[in-house]
Amino acid sequence: MQSPGHSLTMSLACTALTSDLGSALEEAITEHRNGDNHCPIAQHKTISSIYRWQDVARRTEIVYDRMAQQPIITVKTRINR
Repeated sequence: MQSPGHSLTMSLACTALTSDLGSALEEAITEHRNGDNHCPIAQHKTISSIYRWQDVARRTEIVYDRMAQQPIITVKTRINR
């Protein structure tokens, strides 16, 4: 059992599909219950080698720009879809 203030830090790679996220979460819970706790420092090194903040910001800006170009859809139209 974890002491108060201790945070569980682990990550599993998966696609952004609901079923994959659920499976990854179940796997993470199982690993934690089995005592297979991941080192947060090692995880940080792994994640920081994958993501570059400049690239994340650039891609985020592209998404926001595309969204801003989409027509505004009323709530009534969304509900009727």
